Amino acid sequence: MKNLTIIVLLLAIVFGISACQETAHPEENAPAPVEEEAPTVVEEPTTPKITVSFDGQQCLVSGPDSASAGRVMFGFENQSSETARIGIAKLDDGLYADDAISLFERGSSEIPNGAAIYSGTKGVLSGKTLNEQGLDLEPGEYMLSCVYVSSGAQYPGLGLSISE
Repeated sequence: MKNLTIIVLLLAIVFGISACQETAHPEENAPAPVEEEAPTVVEEPTTPKITVSFDGQQCLVSGPDSASAGRVMFGFENQSSETARIGIAKLDDGLYADDAISLFERGSSEIPNGAAIYSGTKGVLSGKTLNEQGLDLEPGEYMLSCVYVSSGAQYPGLGLSISE
């Protein structure tokens, strides 16, 4: 009888362990994981920025020499002794900035025929910096220059081509 009791106890232990092992894997009964979609990233178009530095003799331009029509950002560092600004002349069809700049280099201080003042930044005091000013430009060829506000004297900078 003692042996029978031991056998019954052993069987109870074996069946108990088997039952525990069957429920020890809850992941088998878990719902399948839901796959999340990656968020859609929409890149904003960047607005081109052109930086101009003027020391009173040279109009140095850094940034792109072409852009799409619309908003273009300008920065201006005036290291000259007077209030100055960036002048933007729109050139007539067939006239390019290189042609206009070569006229300045030959001694002209006037905007060449076939060009018209289109826009410009506000005046910046001597020794000051204009961090950013946005201007809307239409398609065409432009010439950037540094301009003394009081006298209107211009110093050629760079050509800028604006496409549609």
